[in-house]
Amino acid sequence: MDSRLVAVTVLALVVGAASGWFLKPAGEPAPDPVQDASDDPAPAPQPDTPSPELGNEVTVLKAELEQVRKDLRDETARREGAEIEISKLRLKNDELRAAAERGTTPDTPTVAKGVRYPYDKYKKPLESIDWDVAGDAIGHIAPLLEELVKARAEGKPIPPSVGNIQRYNGPLVTAALTAQQGGLSGTGANGAFTHPVMLANMIYAALFKSEHPLSKAQEEQLQKLADDYIQKEERRVAGYGEDTLALRKLLDETTLKDRFFAAVDGMLSEQQRTILHPEVVRGRTSADLFSSAVIWGTVAGPQRFSTTEQLIAQLVQQVVARFQVPAEQRSVVDDLAQEWAKGFPPGLLDKPADTLTLQGHMPVERVRIAAERQLAMFEALLDRMPDDWAGASRVRSETFVAVPVKRQ
Repeated sequence: MDSRLVAVTVLALVVGAASGWFLKPAGEPAPDPVQDASDDPAPAPQPDTPSPELGNEVTVLKAELEQVRKDLRDETARREGAEIEISKLRLKNDELRAAAERGTTPDTPTVAKGVRYPYDKYKKPLESIDWDVAGDAIGHIAPLLEELVKARAEGKPIPPSVGNIQRYNGPLVTAALTAQQGGLSGTGANGAFTHPVMLANMIYAALFKSEHPLSKAQEEQLQKLADDYIQKEERRVAGYGEDTLALRKLLDETTLKDRFFAAVDGMLSEQQRTILHPEVVRGRTSADLFSSAVIWGTVAGPQRFSTTEQLIAQLVQQVVARFQVPAEQRSVVDDLAQEWAKGFPPGLLDKPADTLTLQGHMPVERVRIAAERQLAMFEALLDRMPDDWAGASRVRSETFVAVPVKRQ
């Protein structure tokens, strides 16, 4: 199995993968781009005296091309919806087969029903999620992610079974989008997926269906943790002003949620923690469902480099282009890039990264350090650039984080 395909379909969990502005090394040719469906094709060179017939033919071809693109978008949407529904049916079939093996019937109460931790404010999205299916998906996908990460760490072929990740990720995508559309706070669908009220119910549902369900005392403790962190999340969201940088909000969000994850892990047994996120995947982007890695995987990407000088050159080139820095202000970016690099902990830019990090399964702590360095650079850039700088709004809304990763 092609590991590149798995890397795309594996949860950048749960929805989408990071894409950003700081990923192509300076001086290296860019790959041929795949033109976005919304872009018009590049205009072809025109002859000095174009004929009306040629102009009409081009117009017709453009219209036909746009129709093909629209049909392709519609078909892609239908296929994705069908894949999610198929995933649900397969999971339900697995559940019925397991019930038959136990000598029970589909009506036998063998799984958790409904919302375990209801909250009036979030009633609609919580009651719209099939928690039985979501809990079952967690129980299946976690060991598959463990297989994937182990294989990639050891440089071995990806086991065919890992292809089932997409199958079990479908119901989690549905849950994440339901939470996001239901108004739960967080960065993107994965931010909503990791809202404390979602996680409390997801953890309960996943462990209920396992051999190590929560004890009554643990259920009560999880309720208290959820109550506490729901209030903290609401205070966090309410505490920002209009000019607060999006990256500042993202750092605050992931810090708060990692504290919640740590508190939950602390009340679980090792067997229960392994059901949710096996040790080898913990804190790794595109692998861990129960840490801020599930958010960072959608907004952070590895910036691979060979020398620090090359890395700084990449940063300057991309910041100038991305944020429309005028030529006369280029020296500001040069200075900030040097400060940015010097602010990393000793060794992080000097030592080659491990195999998993190079392949995109980055440790949360490394991503957080990169985000903090980038935030400091953004704040300094806004402070040093003119008040009428056109790129200011883009800096304030930017959430993509480039994580320096030295090649081996």
